Amino acid sequence: MPVLPIVTPGDPGEAVTLDSAGKLPAVDGSQLTLITASQVGAIASGAAAGGDLAGTYPNPTVASSVRTYKQSVYGDLASNVNTGSTTWPGTTTIAAGSNGVSLPTGTINVAATGGGGVNAAFTASGSIRVMTSTGLQTVAYTGISATSFTGCTGGTGAMSTGGGVAQVSSGQDVLSVPITTVGGASFLVITFTAAFSQSTASTTALFRLVLDGAPITRGVTSSRAVASNTPAQAVIAVRVSAPGALPRSVQVQFRTASATLRINASTVEGEMAKLILEEVTV
Repeated sequence: MPVLPIVTPGDPGEAVTLDSAGKLPAVDGSQLTLITASQVGAIASGAAAGGDLAGTYPNPTVASSVRTYKQSVYGDLASNVNTGSTTWPGTTTIAAGSNGVSLPTGTINVAATGGGGVNAAFTASGSIRVMTSTGLQTVAYTGISATSFTGCTGGTGAMSTGGGVAQVSSGQDVLSVPITTVGGASFLVITFTAAFSQSTASTTALFRLVLDGAPITRGVTSSRAVASNTPAQAVIAVRVSAPGALPRSVQVQFRTASATLRINASTVEGEMAKLILEEVTV
């Protein structure tokens, strides 16, 4: 019978006799199959990897079906922002009248400018962010109608029906981070964290994400009995599809139920806002 030496640390070893089939006897009387030298050699000499691995041994790679990170982009608030607004900045979409029209152009046709509910109407003049073929563009305007912005200047790229349009609001825009997806990825993972405070009394803070000029989600965090300059926290995490190689942009906005909210990132220790975009394949 073949004899297999079994050695453990600190033990001189003992011999275990294999059965007539060349297998190890198990405690329960069954048989254990040994890995043969030829099997080990096959792995070392280019056998195909499986499961979560691709390629061949001894240097397989992670299979494309497993989550891989294409790229990540990071934004960090370096200044102070504050708002007393109880409504969101205005948002709308490009109407058919501006489909295929390139910026700059004097008039931008949209679905509506009037707002409603917790969404504010667009201001009579100001600036908007417009999604185009070259990414999110900032456009100044001097007038509005119920369905258009007039006296527009700035920006590049062609607009398309349904593209996002959002009011620029310096008090409510916390962070803005652009990313050009490289393609071949399944998702864009967006993570936002913030620590903020109130100037007078406890209130409810609301944060939302605006992707390519259109709101996609909002997270709510309540701040109860938090003294001035004592931070409360907010977190939003969301996953959206990331088809193809495209210029994209994510903004974070906030509003308050009452009182004044602030993120004093440059003057108060502990107050901050951070935005991370990760393009991943799953």
